[in-house]
Amino acid sequence: MMSWNQVTIDVPDDLVDTIVGELSADGVAGVWEMDSPLPGLTRLVCYFTPGGASERIEDILHSIFEEAQCPPTVLRRLF
Repeated sequence: MMSWNQVTIDVPDDLVDTIVGELSADGVAGVWEMDSPLPGLTRLVCYFTPGGASERIEDILHSIFEEAQCPPTVLRRLF
C-alpha cells in the first residue's frame, strides 16, 4: 500500500487554478478540490509521496499567497 503526505489548505476561489497549476508542475501527485466550510473559499487537499518536496510545496504556497497579498486561511500538514 502506498503512503502519502498531504497538505490541506483553504484558498480563495480565484487562486485555485494558480495553486493547482503551480503544484502540478512541481510534482504534486494529486489535488482534491472540495467545498470549504467558509464562503468564497475552496479546500484543496494536495497529495505527494513521502520524502517528496514538502518544503518546496510550502514555499510555492507561501509565494502565491504573498503575491496575492492574502494569507492562507487553513493550512494543515500530514506527514
